[in-house]
Amino acid sequence: MERSHLSDLMGNVQKMHNDLERSGENDRRRLENQLQMLEGQTYVFRTAVELVKINRLLFQTRFEDASVARTRLSSAYFLAEGHRTQGTPRPTRQSCTHSYFHSSIVVGC
Repeated sequence: MERSHLSDLMGNVQKMHNDLERSGENDRRRLENQLQMLEGQTYVFRTAVELVKINRLLFQTRFEDASVARTRLSSAYFLAEGHRTQGTPRPTRQSCTHSYFHSSIVVGC
């Protein structure tokens, strides 16, 4: 009787051990899958961040180029106006606004 009871206990212990091994393997596989999914998401997010950085740099470059072009255009316009009106009296307030590229630029006021 004692021997059969001991044999049943050993069988139960062995079964528990096998169940724990299987459970550990299942957990390991599940965690590996989650890790792969998170690595994939990380790659997507890093790519998105890089695209945002590139878009920001492109926008900044375009803005700076437009600003430089606007400054050069304004300088050229004011130099041309200054050269043309050199030696003439300063325009009055009523006549000092000129329409240029659909915007109002005040010259010599």
